[in-house]
This record gives sequence, structure tokens and C-alpha cells, in this order.
Amino acid sequence: MRHMRSDSSRLIWAAFLAALVATSAVAAEASLDLRAFVERNHYRQAYGVYAEQRKIGWAVDELKLDKWDGQDVAVSTFEMKLRFLSGGEESSMETKAVAYYELAGAGEMIRAEEEEVLDKNVTRIVAEREGRQMAISVRSPGAESKRRAPLPRQSLGLMAQRQAWFRQGPPKGATFADYETDWGQEDIDKRELYTVQGHKTILWGGVKTRVYLVTIRSLGVLVTGEINADGILVKGRIGGLFELRADKESTAKQLEGTLPDLLATSFLKADKDLGEPAEIAALTLELKGAKQLTIPTSHRQRVVRTGSKKTLVELSRDGRAKTPEPLSPAQREEFLKATATLQADHEAIRKLAREAAGDATNVIEQATRLERWVHEHVQQKMAANASTALAVLNNRAGDCTELTLLFLALARSLGIPAREVGGIVFLNAEEPIFGWHAWAEVHDGHQWVSVDPTWNQVYVDATHFKLSEGSEDLAWLNVLGKLTIHIVKFKRGD
Repeated sequence: MRHMRSDSSRLIWAAFLAALVATSAVAAEASLDLRAFVERNHYRQAYGVYAEQRKIGWAVDELKLDKWDGQDVAVSTFEMKLRFLSGGEESSMETKAVAYYELAGAGEMIRAEEEEVLDKNVTRIVAEREGRQMAISVRSPGAESKRRAPLPRQSLGLMAQRQAWFRQGPPKGATFADYETDWGQEDIDKRELYTVQGHKTILWGGVKTRVYLVTIRSLGVLVTGEINADGILVKGRIGGLFELRADKESTAKQLEGTLPDLLATSFLKADKDLGEPAEIAALTLELKGAKQLTIPTSHRQRVVRTGSKKTLVELSRDGRAKTPEPLSPAQREEFLKATATLQADHEAIRKLAREAAGDATNVIEQATRLERWVHEHVQQKMAANASTALAVLNNRAGDCTELTLLFLALARSLGIPAREVGGIVFLNAEEPIFGWHAWAEVHDGHQWVSVDPTWNQVYVDATHFKLSEGSEDLAWLNVLGKLTIHIVKFKRGD
């Protein structure tokens, strides 16, 4: 069976993390007593993390007073551990993020530490304030990098303003812009928008508690949450599969029973068997449950009709577009950039790219050789998660996401604009299904060309249905467990 996207849980983790540690973007009042705020509101809240009503892990969120380098500070800590199956293989994720805030002024961040463990691959990040900037050090398997970024919008004062907003009783329709910090991206500030949908009363710890029904949108992900008057998340849900529930810490950390297979859970059943996917030249799909999804369009993917309940999409095998789609100078720069996850400027990546491309002179030939090298030299393994291209090169193993990461870094190192895309593909399995998948696109000067190093394809077949463009477009999470597909018609051939 062909591989498909198995990093859904990693992205879900990131979305929950964003929902939990978000802080207000409203300016803090100069007179705010931050020490008193933390003394009144120090907390430690635990959560159970569930997939289809089965627990896959736990999380703990905490705010308290402490000391750092001899001075009193506020410390915010978020910790999460997940265990699950992915294509029958056990996989795990652990993260711990700690942020230190000063108790004067606006309560700006002075230091942050993060450690992420993906199937034994450890990434450590330390960010320290130097003047009006943060010096960021990232260490991952096979690589270490240093860079600078402006001070994050996250601050203790903003946390206080966010809490005050909830305590004032925002009415239905009220919105609030927040930010979380992502040290792995060039722009470390990630905007979130809270929108109040109403309120209700629940029993929490045996006490009647008023909670606000809120949607939180970040990077396209829509989290549906229940938040109390102190601004603490009581329950959060993404799509139709995944949920976070506040609980006692001892209960939250209890993991019992068999682990769910998140890959099997996310499959979409097809009502027709297409046979070998590589032979499909054209495909028309009717979708239900795609209301919260903006579907990208291109020369090979067209949204024909969008109704209140159904969406019709026409797909074709990739090929030469009739109309050129040139990149602007800014777009070209964006898709050539070396990042904390795509280390296209690292000598190991550059050397491999030159060797793999050999004497190829045009973009398509170069991309084809890079794709074939990744396909042939990286073992396709579900439980080998890694978050950087160098880690993939070091491991020589991974699923479609890891193969795509390495390919993108190699392509950019040769001056080829490249981006990650994601969506679903038809799988020639025991039963007809669509599975979540990641692949790449390169720009050849005329158009975006699809490249799939997992399936060994340049110009992909018509069963590749693109739902996201770029690593920060996570809107596809909103339809997990909700999307259904009807195959209207299909065509085999070249």
C-alpha cells in the first residue's frame, strides 16, 4: 500500500499548542501590577488528549512565579506527550515549552526554552533576549543554527489583558486578536483570532461554571473551544476527530487500552475503486463537509460548483499549463529561502543536491533527479518523524512529510523555487480509500509543477487532490472526520 500523510497528529498537536498558549495582542496598561496578576492567577491545568473518544496523550499548562538569573520572573510552561499508532507502527511525540517573563513594564519575554521529541529525534530551542531582539539557537539531529528575531508579541501584560477581556463578558460576535510564538519560523508571531459564539453553564469540579463558546482560528485551523472567565481552555476540538479535555492531572496522565491508529482513523472511504492511481488521467469528485475549507485551484484542479452542502471538483494529471503563472520577485525569494526546517544553505544539503542533480541543466530534469534520489535513498517508514530536512538526511527514513522536507531543501539549494503542498490521494489498498498525503511543487519559470518523492512522480496523477499550499496552511485539519467523497467519474490514460 502506498504511503500517505501520517503527520496529522503532529499538526494537531501544534494547533492545540497554539490554542493553549495564545496571548492577547492588546497593549498592556502601564500601571498593571504583573506580580499581583500572577499571584492571583497562578494555575496548573491538565488535559487529556483524545482521538475518536480514545485517549492518545495528555498535556499540562502552568503559570507561576519563579526566579531566573537571580531575578523574580513569571514562568509559563506547556508540556504534552502523545502515543498512537501510525500505519500499525507505534509513534510518539513529546514537547515541553517554557517561557520566562519579566515582572516590570509590559512583562516582555526574556527567555524561552523548547524541547521536542518526535520518535526519538530531539530538537532543542533556546531563545534569549538581547536588547530589543531574541537570539535563537536551534539544535536538531545533524544541525545547529543561530539567528535573531524581534521580541515576540507574547508578553505577561498581554495575558492579563486577555483575561480581563473574558472577565468583562464579551458578547456573541465579539472578536479578539491574539498571538503565539513559533521559534521555528522566520516570522515568530502567529496571529490567532478568537470569536465568541455564545456562552453556557457547565459543572466543572462539581461547581457551576460559566464558559464562553469560542472559535479560535490560526494558520487556517479552526479550534472550537469552551473557555472560562479566567481565559483558561476547558475543552477544545479540531475537526470531527480530535479533542482536548480539562481534567485532574492524575486522571489526565492515565493512558489505558489499545492505541488508536491515527492513519486508519483519518482514511476517507471511496465509493468506487479507481484501480492503479498512476493510470488516472482525470477525476471528478463530489465533496460533502468541505464548508470550512478553501480549496486551492490551478491548471490541474478546478472547483466547478460550491453549494451549501456539496462541492464539485475536477482534477487532471499535471502537465504543461497553457497560461504562464510567473512568480513575482517577492514570491521567488520566499520559495527559495532557507529556513529553520528547510536548511537549504547547509553545506551537506548543497553537496548532496549537486551530486544528485549531476549535469542536469533545466529545472524539471534537476527536480526529477532530486526526487528519484530521495525516493530511492530514504526508507519509507511511518514512525520516523522529524521536523527538519537535515534530520531526515541524518535518519534516512520517514513518511511522505519527511521525504517532502528533504526534497524541498535540496531543490531550494539549487535555486529552484519549491513549496510543500498537502491533500488526499487515492490508495490502491484492500478497500478503495483516500489517504492524507504531502508532496511538493517546484516552479520552472512558467508554472508550478507537482513532484511527489514518495510516489516517484513528477507531474502527479489525477488522484492527487491538493487542499493546502505551504507548511503554514493547516485548514485541512478542519475537515478531518467530516469530509466525505463521492467519485462522479474518472478516466484512465496518459
